[in-house]
Amino acid sequence: MPLGISESQIESVTLLHLKGTLVLGGDIELLDKKIKFTLEAGVTKILLDLGELNYIDSSGIGALIRAYST
Repeated sequence: MPLGISESQIESVTLLHLKGTLVLGGDIELLDKKIKFTLEAGVTKILLDLGELNYIDSSGIGALIRAYST
């Protein structure tokens, strides 16, 4: 199942709920774009909920590290 991202807010923290897979290709691009868009909106506190991810490949791990360092 491809990556799905939903968003919610708890006080000043934006939660991004990831569901499906996080693998090389469109999934990585979607996450990168969502993180970039969220940061450009002025959000500085982002929490990624990985509880509903079925599978993450090494590229997905790289995307999570990139999101963290951004």
